[in-house]
Amino acid sequence: MIRLVLKLISTNAIWKTFVAILIILTCPRNTFSQKSYYNHTYQRPLNSVPSNYSIDISDSILGASGKSFLHFYLKDSKGRHIQYAEVHVWSLSADSLLYSDSTGTAKMILSKGYYSITIESIQYEDIKIDSLLVTENSSTAVHASLGNSNLLAIAIIHSKRALTEAEIASIIYDLSTEQENELILNKTCFITWEA
Repeated sequence: MIRLVLKLISTNAIWKTFVAILIILTCPRNTFSQKSYYNHTYQRPLNSVPSNYSIDISDSILGASGKSFLHFYLKDSKGRHIQYAEVHVWSLSADSLLYSDSTGTAKMILSKGYYSITIESIQYEDIKIDSLLVTENSSTAVHASLGNSNLLAIAIIHSKRALTEAEIASIIYDLSTEQENELILNKTCFITWEA
């Protein structure tokens, strides 16, 4: 019996198995396990960022026609041009649908009067202007900054330590407004997204 045990130990396969078991037992547990240091998880929806706009009106001469220019300059909250945004301009006597180009610009010529305007794009908050007065021989520029709607964005925050509600709110605000957050930068937290 002793000879059989010695013969088994001396074979190559047994020796390799013994060495593998010895390595597994002597290595730290975290080397082979998937234990995470990020033990705290928080799931929160992002906040919508409001859109805003400003209107500049100046004189313009389009001949004796009495018409006016209407220009739209569309950007997101980071200053990037928004392409293919839908701009709907209507009044009692007119109804037009425009799309912004690659520079975030849309323009048209129209008659004097009161106009309602809606600016829409899929991932942004809409802008509604109920009553814009367009006068003869004027140039009206609408500068719009569209905020992210974040309608379906749900962040999952993984943290090494318990977070306060203020820290969670700060992370959600920074993610919503596309800013950097100190807790993510110093790797206290990382973010995944709900599918």
